[in-house]
Amino acid sequence: VAVATLGSGSPRLAYYAEQLAWTLFEVDEVELALAAAKASYALSGGQRSVADLLLQLGPGLGFPVPGRPDPGFMARQGSDCDRTHFLLLERKMVQGLDPEPGVVPTDCAHTERARFEAMGLRVDPPRSFVGAEPMRSPLIRRWRGEQESPLVIDAEQRSRLRDLIQSLALPVAP
Repeated sequence: VAVATLGSGSPRLAYYAEQLAWTLFEVDEVELALAAAKASYALSGGQRSVADLLLQLGPGLGFPVPGRPDPGFMARQGSDCDRTHFLLLERKMVQGLDPEPGVVPTDCAHTERARFEAMGLRVDPPRSFVGAEPMRSPLIRRWRGEQESPLVIDAEQRSRLRDLIQSLALPVAP
């Protein structure tokens, strides 16, 4: 719908491509997630922070990404929240280490605060005296080592996702 409404190659598609990239990353479809992140990053002129984060993680997860790892990555991160997000994921998913104790940065939105708390960081001040519903995303479940029924993306769905991601990309100059 977004491609039909905004047109292929529209910079406004960057948000949708980034959301698709994160969703695919959540369900451990890293190769497809990186393809969507590349499209998002290109469409936004390098302005989508989650796409940038995923592309930076790619090589450490075993997926080569041209120009990554990028030594200027951390300097580009505009917030403590973005830097913390990358460091948590890199430490656990690339290095295989548990996160170091810490506090969720105050500039994080509520979704990131909940994700970081589920990843082991402390929220200060605590959210409330009432226990929060635990975050149950596929990424957090894997993070905790919980068994889950993996989302299986079959060959036809994978092909359709690749076609969708390609339809988001900027047109190649002649």
